[in-house]
Amino acid sequence: MVNPRNPFRHQSYRKWFGATTFLTITSSTNLAVSLTVIDATGNVAVAGVVAGCLTALELVAGIVGGGLADLRSRRTLLNRAVLVLCAADVALAALLVAITLADLGPSWGFATMLVALIAVASAASGLSDPALDGSLKILITPVEYPRAMSAGHARSATLSIVGSPASGALYGVLPALPFLLRCVCDGGFLLCLRAITVDLGPPLLSGADARGRMLPRQILSGYRESLRYLASEAALLRVLISAPLVNLMVFSATTWAVFSLRAEGIPAFQIGLVMAGFAVGGILGSAITPAITDHVPAGWTAIVGLGFMVVAFGTFFAVPHRPAPMFAVAVVCMLPSPALNGGLFGYVFARTASGMQGRVLATFGLVGGLASVVAPMLSGAAVSAGLSTALGVGVCLLGLVGVLLLVTSRAVRTMRLEGP
Repeated sequence: MVNPRNPFRHQSYRKWFGATTFLTITSSTNLAVSLTVIDATGNVAVAGVVAGCLTALELVAGIVGGGLADLRSRRTLLNRAVLVLCAADVALAALLVAITLADLGPSWGFATMLVALIAVASAASGLSDPALDGSLKILITPVEYPRAMSAGHARSATLSIVGSPASGALYGVLPALPFLLRCVCDGGFLLCLRAITVDLGPPLLSGADARGRMLPRQILSGYRESLRYLASEAALLRVLISAPLVNLMVFSATTWAVFSLRAEGIPAFQIGLVMAGFAVGGILGSAITPAITDHVPAGWTAIVGLGFMVVAFGTFFAVPHRPAPMFAVAVVCMLPSPALNGGLFGYVFARTASGMQGRVLATFGLVGGLASVVAPMLSGAAVSAGLSTALGVGVCLLGLVGVLLLVTSRAVRTMRLEGP
């Protein structure tokens, strides 16, 4: 018999998984984006500020995308956003080829053009993310969500193992090469999306066909509705509050690793290998996720898993700044991540109506993603000032506060997924 918790029993989901794999490959080359910004500005502190601003732009675009994903065709939104992403990657590749041929070093003119194009790509990515998340409600059931997230995490981690060192190596050969690969993958997603005939939503609601001039008002009204819903759910509200604290620890550690190793002159390929350690941990964690999420309540999975991660990331900051030990600890850091994310967001997925899925997940993305805005700035400043130890202690203490917010909530402790 087919396991009723297995999302791959649906043909439409199998096609969807194949299509989104192309976007995952694109994401796996983000190391090249970081290296490009560092090399263009010639200053890791400035690069950290730029990275934070770009992430903020992507989060804002995600909020707009979340509103649109519950009001307009998600398929159309995905097509248009990824087309813009593809065009931006082509322009980035062309710019980097021109700069390489001219043999120019760091300059503000080069950096400005580069950041402008990356900003376009970031905005397009942010717009598309809520439509991707909301579409899953049409394709799978809530009890299938933890396995779907685990499979996605394993895929992302596997591709990161290859993508981080490969994009670092490609960047070392010619900075434009990773961006040409991104363009090809963007096009691959668009082609595969055509093969998925299922209506990706959102469900038709009264007023959904209102005139375009009313769209901003519809989006604001929709977010007021979703925020009222989140405020009424004690467990979801507590998770929403603790998410940025935990994420700040995680994002600070990963960006700090890139900045500190680059500042110490470590080759891009070796930096990619360190980042691949997080991916290896994700793969190993994904392998045990179904056994955990099927038998352990979602709340306790998150509490124990996050507590483990606080200790592991504290160790990551403390080990010698060499690729081998940092890789080994990075593996350990991410072991609990697939299971705790599958349990937490499986609960969110189950409790949220299909017509509100884009807005609710975009809200979680915004609040949880605030850490990804601050983390590069903190990491860049800490590396420049020689305050890496202070950074590690500070963000790990904040991560511990996030865990305490969860463990002290009865609603979180009793969270569980229902199903066969």
